[in-house]
Amino acid sequence: MGEYLQFFSQFSGGNLAWKHWVVDGFFNQTQLRIRPRYLAAEGLAKAFSDDVVPDGVQKIVTKQGWLPPVNTASKTAVRIVRRNAFGEPRLSSAHHMPCSWQWRHE
Repeated sequence: MGEYLQFFSQFSGGNLAWKHWVVDGFFNQTQLRIRPRYLAAEGLAKAFSDDVVPDGVQKIVTKQGWLPPVNTASKTAVRIVRRNAFGEPRLSSAHHMPCSWQWRHE
């Protein structure tokens, strides 16, 4: 993950590459599979040659994603934002639609 952050911090707008992630499922019983939201393997291949992109970045974007343990993710302020058709965060729903939530520890 350190290689990934270091690589994208050198570009303007690089914070989009490390701030927005999508949970893509579970790698196994104790690890989440998380992928970058605004990056895809196709775009990485077009923008950079293979020798420029570090192996850690290739692994996260093109292969298995980032695999943090579930307990590590629970220590951060994870926030899930579900939006309605107008792009507004949905905080509650009378029609059983998915709602936004935040994982907090006090």
